[in-house]
Amino acid sequence: MATRAKTSVRKPNPKYAHHALVSTDDTIEPTSFSQANMLKEWHLAMADEFNAFLRVGTWTLIPRTPTMNVLPNKWVFLVKRNSDGTIQRYKARLVANGFHQQPSLDYGETFSLVVNHSTIHLILALFVQFSWPVCSIHIYLLIYVDDILVTGSDPSSIATLISNLALQFSMKDLGPANYFLGMELICTLSGLSLTHTKYVVDLLKRVA
Repeated sequence: MATRAKTSVRKPNPKYAHHALVSTDDTIEPTSFSQANMLKEWHLAMADEFNAFLRVGTWTLIPRTPTMNVLPNKWVFLVKRNSDGTIQRYKARLVANGFHQQPSLDYGETFSLVVNHSTIHLILALFVQFSWPVCSIHIYLLIYVDDILVTGSDPSSIATLISNLALQFSMKDLGPANYFLGMELICTLSGLSLTHTKYVVDLLKRVA
């Protein structure tokens, strides 16, 4: 296969020239609770996360005993952006430091179902091929949040499914998908582009 590199073509492909995400502000994601707690938008984001845990009954308070291995936790902060770079929302997640867990004491067998990227690409290819609507939702499942794409040939069935999920779980309907698992989804007349522009820009900001 002849690639651009093999044929000594070094110029950027103009087909991707209009896909760059440009941030319209200098908002910095906090790296600690003390930083975030001083800003109203992050304080509200943390309150949303904590209240979601309470709604789904994530934990039960019990007396501490000397044999318990109490896990520390930390807040993780992320600015979610629209496709034009403007801020969509402030996202705060409270996560347990699971690497402090002890086998047999804190857990037995573990299993985490992780979607394969090739499966995501297949679903998105069907979405483009058949012009299906694709929506993004966040569902709070006990101690973690699942990002889910919903697509299909019948928009009313998609709406019904999302409504039924909302009755069973604490969730947020994010509308048409713009981001998924760190990928930016950009619809064009020629199809769908998947980029990691925001991820790269964030890395450059951190090392600048």
